[in-house]
Amino acid sequence: MYYYIIDPPPGVPASRISQKLQELVTPMGIAGEIAVANPARSAEELTYMGLDKGFTTLIAVGGEELVNTVATIIINESHEKIALGVIPINAGRLLPDMIGCPNNDMRRGAEIIKQRHLDLVDVVQVASKRFMVTEAYILPPRKVKLTVEVN
Repeated sequence: MYYYIIDPPPGVPASRISQKLQELVTPMGIAGEIAVANPARSAEELTYMGLDKGFTTLIAVGGEELVNTVATIIINESHEKIALGVIPINAGRLLPDMIGCPNNDMRRGAEIIKQRHLDLVDVVQVASKRFMVTEAYILPPRKVKLTVEVN
């Protein structure tokens, strides 16, 4: 069963995205619970709820921040094999390229989810218990010496 976490872009009604998503995934046979991040329930809280409910496939419907939040929680908190799916909405350049889905194309994103093609992806640990799977821009307040260690 699928657990969709939507983080709607500013100015786009969450109900419009969730309704369109429901209309797309139901006939494809990949329907599931849809949760929408809002001031009362953060994407982080919704991710924990999905894991607590026993979902094994979490789908982030949003941009880089949402994907990195969900991925970090899965990596840190899950002892089960959890699949992370992505439908890029209002995302940067890298995320759509990474999964082969044009930005804001929910239909194509749902088709990719339906194919259930799983890939291992590289992650970067940027802090204790904080990971990123998308591109990162680091703007330090002053010049710093940076050492990169590659295994």
